[in-house]
Amino acid sequence: MTEVTIGALRPYQDRGWPTVSAIIDVAGHRHHIFFRASQGPLAAGPEPFIAVALLPAMKLGLPLRVDGAVTPRFLAHTRRVQEILCSWLTDLHAVHIECGRRADVAVLPAPGVASLFSGGVDSFFTVYKHIDEITHLVFVHGFDILLANAPLRKKVSAAIHRAAAELRKPVIEMETNVRDVLDPYAPWPTHTVGAALVSIGLLLSPQIGTLYVAGGFDYNHPSMVSNDPLVVQTWSAPETEIVDDGREATRYEKIARLAESDTAMRYLRVCWENRNGAYNCGQCPKCLHTMIFLELSGALQRCQTFDRSLDLDLVRRTVPVAPGDWGYEREALALVESRGDHADLAQALRASLEQSPSWADTQTPHVACKQGRLMELEAKLYQVTSSRSWRFTAPLRSISEAWRSARGRNKR
Repeated sequence: MTEVTIGALRPYQDRGWPTVSAIIDVAGHRHHIFFRASQGPLAAGPEPFIAVALLPAMKLGLPLRVDGAVTPRFLAHTRRVQEILCSWLTDLHAVHIECGRRADVAVLPAPGVASLFSGGVDSFFTVYKHIDEITHLVFVHGFDILLANAPLRKKVSAAIHRAAAELRKPVIEMETNVRDVLDPYAPWPTHTVGAALVSIGLLLSPQIGTLYVAGGFDYNHPSMVSNDPLVVQTWSAPETEIVDDGREATRYEKIARLAESDTAMRYLRVCWENRNGAYNCGQCPKCLHTMIFLELSGALQRCQTFDRSLDLDLVRRTVPVAPGDWGYEREALALVESRGDHADLAQALRASLEQSPSWADTQTPHVACKQGRLMELEAKLYQVTSSRSWRFTAPLRSISEAWRSARGRNKR
């Protein structure tokens, strides 16, 4: 096949949850893609599926044919998104979308105001920032935690509901397998996560008029193309305003705010490697830089989701390849140096950063670290750590890490 197609939408109930699905065919590879929510109603149009199918079509340079009608306004937004993405990524191509047309009509947005909530630093910060405005929290299974990981999903879901109860906000819980169609064609963190987040906002438009999407990087750092504020907010439809939020604050400023919250200190979840099924493994780069900022905020000992102290030897040995980890370590080092305390931590951070492939760029006069290079490294890292072989060898890596730590202590 020489096109990408979205088949007719099929709404139904699955275990009592409203569900909508469609077949997305990418050049002959069929994907049965579904969205399931703990409460409805859900949007009846193909817009959420267009957001998901667009990136594979652009990657392959194939036209997108949709079985359904779309408003001219949404198609205009989609063309704008393609223009933005093609200007940033040379491996993407603008594609034609063939679909039926339905008239633009004045629509009153639904009264609900929601925030996507994973229990992480950014989503907690956005919730507290808009606590009086937000009516619902939305947690999605199938994004950072794959649907097949039932034990971890159960653990995280329970924590999300307990945190939401303390925040006095109801939870809309969702399940989707959109990564089945996204992952084969483009890397999740740099290219496709934004489209997946947008699809949730479009899907919930009958009940949610405003959806906050917490941004990870502050405005002084390059964001990933897929969830750049310009891309995310361009997708907004008349029924739902999708708002990129929280980029005015640095990582340390966010964590210092969360340090004041007993709820955040009970349920904070940042880990995406989840080694040995841990809620927060305390060993991966994302856990480590979060622990560093908690330590600098004086809150690490109060954060109940980390069961270990900060291991400076582990910080020293960690190579920050992903842009987020690398950028946050630089932020932490600059903060420590400005404060003049935690000399051992500053030394460990320098040793870690000096191993990074991006460090040399920042040390060369007049040479900035390019966003494209960081995105390339992020994509390569994700392809490794999301592979089955990486997950299956996790026990061996844990043994190796313990052995290196023990050998290091013996040498001292």
